Amino acid sequence: MKLAIQIAAGILIAAFVLIGIGMGFTYASLKAAEEHLEQLAQEQSAKTEARRQAQAAETESKRQAQLVLKENERRRKSEQRARAEIDRQRQIAFERQYDAPEGCENPSSERQFIECANDKIRARREFLEKTP
Repeated sequence: MKLAIQIAAGILIAAFVLIGIGMGFTYASLKAAEEHLEQLAQEQSAKTEARRQAQAAETESKRQAQLVLKENERRRKSEQRARAEIDRQRQIAFERQYDAPEGCENPSSERQFIECANDKIRARREFLEKTP
């Protein structure tokens, strides 16, 4: 009977050892799986952050492009207004200095009207060529 108790005790000890070893393998497997899942989560998080940053950069790039377009349009309109003002000032200067030939104040015929108009056109061209 003593031998039977020793054999039973040996079997129980072997069973506990095997269960312990199995639990160790299971724990190691679970730990490895947990680490793998954590690594995958970090990679996914990094990809998501990279996409977010790329979208933010694209949005900022579009915003900057819009600002450049608006500034260019504002500058173009400003230059256009400045040119129009210069042209207006040059026209005023021409009108101040232009002295219509005799008879052009009230032309008596269509031919005289055309000659007076042509004279004024020639005088304006000469004036505008001479003034910057």
